[in-house]
This record gives sequence, C-alpha cells and structure tokens, in this order.
Amino acid sequence: MDLKDQIIQEYLNTGCDFRKLQQKYGVSRTMICKWVTIHQGIHNLPPTQKQLFYSNVSSPLLWSF
Repeated sequence: MDLKDQIIQEYLNTGCDFRKLQQKYGVSRTMICKWVTIHQGIHNLPPTQKQLFYSNVSSPLLWSF
C-alpha cells in the first residue's frame, strides 16, 4: 500500500482529521482532502459524517439572517 492509500484509509477508518494526518505524514491538508474526495468519488462512497457536518455548517447559503 502506498502512502496515499494509507492516508486515505486512515482517514476513512479512524476519522482522524486532516491536520493530524498532515502532521503525521508531512502531506498538506489540501492534498489529503483532494485524495479523499477523489477516492470517495471513484468508489462511489458516501461522505463521512464529519464531511456532512462541515459542509453544512460552512455554507453561507444555509445561514439564516
């Protein structure tokens, strides 16, 4: 298993956040996020609970004024 696959599997299996994976492996959070998103799309995997939570919270369209 190469480093990319190892990081993706660790994220999906443990829910470890991108910052911790960045510190552990020395790969940028942006790159890890891209790898995970592409992997999920290729394998038709649903977003994780963490991804759903942050995608809903950070969307300004969902904020009510």
